[in-house]
Formats: sequence, structure tokens, C-alpha cells
Amino acid sequence: MKISHGLITVAATLVALVATAVPAHATDDTYTPIGTDITFVGSDITFTPSATGQGLTCSQFDLHGQVDDAGVSRGYGHPAVTFGGLTTSGCTSSFQMDGLWSFTVTGAEVGSVSPAQLSDVSLFVDASGCSFHVAGNITGDYDDATGEFATSSSSLVITDAPSGFVCGILGLAQGQSVEGGGSWQSVPPVIITSP
Repeated sequence: MKISHGLITVAATLVALVATAVPAHATDDTYTPIGTDITFVGSDITFTPSATGQGLTCSQFDLHGQVDDAGVSRGYGHPAVTFGGLTTSGCTSSFQMDGLWSFTVTGAEVGSVSPAQLSDVSLFVDASGCSFHVAGNITGDYDDATGEFATSSSSLVITDAPSGFVCGILGLAQGQSVEGGGSWQSVPPVIITSP
């Protein structure tokens, strides 16, 4: 059976298009963080339990960590930075970091701004004799030109039964939401490139 030259050309063109389209699509969903040791300097960070509406604040709330596999591309939602240290001062309550937190880019960069979040946030809080654990994520936008992560919302909740006499008076209970907000400044800035 004789195959025409035209059919061979069409088939070869289709193979070439498929081969080039797959990598292009794959890079649409990836980003690359660049940096080393990082401090997210937190100013006027506030955690507000929904039951009280009163913010638990810190004038200094600094996260210390490192860029994970700097210069290596990864999918959105995979960590750029892992934080394992917390420094606080000027707080209305006591805060202790539980475990490791992550900073992740969650979508495509527009200009110098990327949607991002602090993931795996976990804190032990002691507020005037009422202690409880808080966990979840804090979302916002990260500008790698300035290094600022400005928060917009959070999914934090109280994960255990609060302990202490005043907890009942304040109406705090397991499962209630806690709004976390403020802004962090990355020092030095984590640079985000695509892919």
C-alpha cells in the first residue's frame, strides 16, 4: 500500500504540535522560588476569634525559615519556604509555633504579584488564662518586588477544647473560626519566576 507524501507531512506536523504543546501546558502551572535563609518580618499581626471579636495582637511576629530547593521549579501549592522559628514581642497574648509552616505560591504571577498563602499554620495560644490551639491557612498576595505578603483571608480554627476558667466566659469553643491578618515583609525578598 502506498502512503502519500501529503499524509506523511500532516502526521509529522501533528506529532510535532503535540510534542510542543505538552511541555508548554505543564509550565503554565509551575513557579520557581529563588532565595536562601528568609525572615518574614510580621508587623501588627492580629488573630481574632469569632466568638469574641477581640484581636490578639503582636507588634512583632517574625517567621524564620529557608527557601526549599531554591531554583527548582514546582507546581502551584507546593512550598517555596519552610518556617521553623517564631520571634514575637509586644503581644497581648502568648503565642508558640507548633510544627513547621510553609509559604506557597498558589497561582500565576501578574507583574510582580502572586496569589500566595501561609500553609500548615499551627499555634498554641494563651490568652489571659485561656489556652487553645489554632490551625489552618492564611491567604493573600505576595509582591516579590517589595517582599510584602499582604493577607486577605484565613481558614484558621480552634482545634481543641479551650482550657481555663475564662474560656467559658469568653464563649470560646473548639471548631470556632479565628481570623488571622496583617502583613509580613520577606527579608530578603523571595524571588518568584515562572516556571
